[in-house]
Amino acid sequence: MLAAYDLFTTWNSDQSTSQKIQDTGNIAGGMGGAALGAAIGTAILPGVGTIIGGLLGGLGGELAGGELSQKLSTYLDINVKDDRTEVKARGDAAQHTDISGSTMLAH
Repeated sequence: MLAAYDLFTTWNSDQSTSQKIQDTGNIAGGMGGAALGAAIGTAILPGVGTIIGGLLGGLGGELAGGELSQKLSTYLDINVKDDRTEVKARGDAAQHTDISGSTMLAH
C-alpha cells in the first residue's frame, strides 16, 4: 500500500521526469527485492527468515533498482536531448520549394 502511495506522489510531483524514473526504480526494486527476499527467507526459516529476508531483499532491491533506473534515466535524458537538438537543427535548416521550383528558406 505504501509503495502505491509513493508511486502516486512521485508521478504527481513537480520533479523532473528523470528524477521520477529514478524514484520509481527505487520503489519497484524495493518491492521486488522484499518479495523475493521474503520468499527465500521463508524457505530457509519460516517466520524469522521471512522478516529478515524481506528486509534484506528490500534494501538490496532498492539499491539495485535505483542503480538501474539511474542508468535508464541518464540514457533517456541523453537521447531525448539529442533528438531535440537534431529536430531543431533540421527545422533551422529546412528549405521549402515553391510551385515554380525555386527554393526558399523557412522562417
